[in-house]
Amino acid sequence: VLAYRYTGLRKDDFIDIIDGMTAQFSQEIGPARDRESSQRHEKWVFSAGGAIRGLKTTREGQAWSLGPLSSEEDQAAKEVVQLKFLQKSNKEQMDKLFELIRFEPLVIHYYLQRTIFPTHMRSQRMKISASGQAVGGDMLVGKRVGFSGTPSDLLPQELGRCDYETGDDGMMLTTCLDRNVTSYEFIEDQWTVEHLLQRIATTENPRYHALIDTGALITGYSNQEVAEQLLERGLTWCEG
Repeated sequence: VLAYRYTGLRKDDFIDIIDGMTAQFSQEIGPARDRESSQRHEKWVFSAGGAIRGLKTTREGQAWSLGPLSSEEDQAAKEVVQLKFLQKSNKEQMDKLFELIRFEPLVIHYYLQRTIFPTHMRSQRMKISASGQAVGGDMLVGKRVGFSGTPSDLLPQELGRCDYETGDDGMMLTTCLDRNVTSYEFIEDQWTVEHLLQRIATTENPRYHALIDTGALITGYSNQEVAEQLLERGLTWCEG
């Protein structure tokens, strides 16, 4: 998504969009300007700051907004033909439309939703899955060279015992107990999850920038629900 927003549509992407739009237009019925594909094309052009030749206003009666143009040449560069007149063989028509809409978010969103995501992010209704126990044991593969996860002895039996790096536990404890790194404060008795979230959202000194392992810390709420609660209760200093 970010790649398309920064670099815009590629020419091949644009050709795919036009092929789909013209094919849809030819299958639709009714006055040309009332067809769904034509309305979409008109909306894209208007949103991109262009105009359609031969049409004084949009279907909603809005005047075309060409922006701060310095010359008639610039204005002509943003004036494109109606979808029913668009011809792929006409290089001038295609190039003008491409330059006009290649960075338009509405066009990029349409292409991602209609082409990229369905093609490259296919999802099945039923999936075969396995736990870490199955992946790390002899059930699926005969040999394993490693196992990634939180260090503990809860490993598949075939992997044997966890080989801890000497000194790791001591280093973690030293860091956690170092007052130059961490600090603590006591919470009054009878505290509740809501009270804790209120305190985090409104405390100014120090401000809290992150909650680690929220699902384990804030019981009864999902990560998203915790974020929503914090935004509702405060965090006025945050951006975004």
